[in-house]
Amino acid sequence: MALTSKLETELEFKSSADKVYSIISSQNYHVANASDTVHEVEVHEGDWQTTGSVKLWKFTVGKFRDF
Repeated sequence: MALTSKLETELEFKSSADKVYSIISSQNYHVANASDTVHEVEVHEGDWQTTGSVKLWKFTVGKFRDF
């Protein structure tokens, strides 16, 4: 069974709008390099550019704790 959810946030970038749009729309794998909370983005079905492709985002919400 798949879980779906929606996560919204506001971010401030020190980059051009064209570069940010390119990363968000077709180069999601670069988001993990620029974020402390996003750890990895993988493609499961389709590819990076096609609408409807299935991507797995691994991220931390809140604080990370080891037990």
